[in-house]
Amino acid sequence: MIAYIDRFPDEHGTRSIEVSPGSPFLFPGTFHFFEHYCNDPDCDCRTVLIVVCEATDTSKPLAAIVWGFDWADYYQKWMADEESAHWMVAAHFAPEWPQSDWAQDCLDMVRAMVTHDGDDWDAQIAERYRKYKATLGPPSQGGHAATPLCLKDVYIRGESTPED
Repeated sequence: MIAYIDRFPDEHGTRSIEVSPGSPFLFPGTFHFFEHYCNDPDCDCRTVLIVVCEATDTSKPLAAIVWGFDWADYYQKWMADEESAHWMVAAHFAPEWPQSDWAQDCLDMVRAMVTHDGDDWDAQIAERYRKYKATLGPPSQGGHAATPLCLKDVYIRGESTPED
């Protein structure tokens, strides 16, 4: 998965949130939510990896969160696995990524933003996903080619079960 801002450096592919003292989420400060998308032209996972970092140190992620922004029936058909499809539609910790002590707060914040945000972040993510995937070229004739973090492969192989 590649950061959106790496592919489109002149566009806004990062959400920033200012957390005030007394907030139920995290600690006071500014936090960036970097969006990453799958770089496999044969994969149509319709997911975003959101890496949450404190603005003062973006080299140390607080959390890595996956969110499937399509409907559960899409994932069940695409993955041919009902249990894995369940995990795709709920924001959850990214498999194989380390999580900080603040990860649960980050996850709660992302869940609140994708379900209650008034500025349609979910629609923006879906549009950026389509735009990003369009830059990868046509799918190969050989079908799905696994990438290092293609979520479909991680979940179906059973190497990691998302937890929250």
